[in-house]
Amino acid sequence: MNFMMNRAKTKDRILRFLLESENHSGSISLISSNFNEDFNKINYYCDQLIEESFVDPRSVSSASQVSVEQNRYDKILILTSKGIYFLTIDGGYRKWERNLAINRIWKYVKVIAAILNALAILYLGYYNIIIIKEQSKYQKIIEKQNRTIDSLQKAMIIRNRLENK
Repeated sequence: MNFMMNRAKTKDRILRFLLESENHSGSISLISSNFNEDFNKINYYCDQLIEESFVDPRSVSSASQVSVEQNRYDKILILTSKGIYFLTIDGGYRKWERNLAINRIWKYVKVIAAILNALAILYLGYYNIIIIKEQSKYQKIIEKQNRTIDSLQKAMIIRNRLENK
């Protein structure tokens, strides 16, 4: 998770740098030197920003004073309106990553709630079966006692009749 937040933070920093720079543009080598970060790392993140259409690339003239390796991959990046909107209105990558994490957590919570719900239903069903068995057992006891009471009442009636004769 920490890697994701660092990646999001770096991409947001690049977008914010371009937003605050003149003409909303800057080269990858300028960004990496400004951030004191490795050129290849910044280039990797910038390629992702290009793929997502948040920045437009332009080639850099060979007269720039950077190493041959950097000059081969260096580009001028121009912030697009989509990039400006994403950073200023949508909150950028950090907010997007945070929302993804919240959605992932919410998905797990819903799954756990569904599992607990299923377990509760199973428990209630099991408990209901036990109650029905107990009721059946008690019902048999009550019926037996009622038969005993009935036979005792009949015996009392017969005894009363015999005594009255």
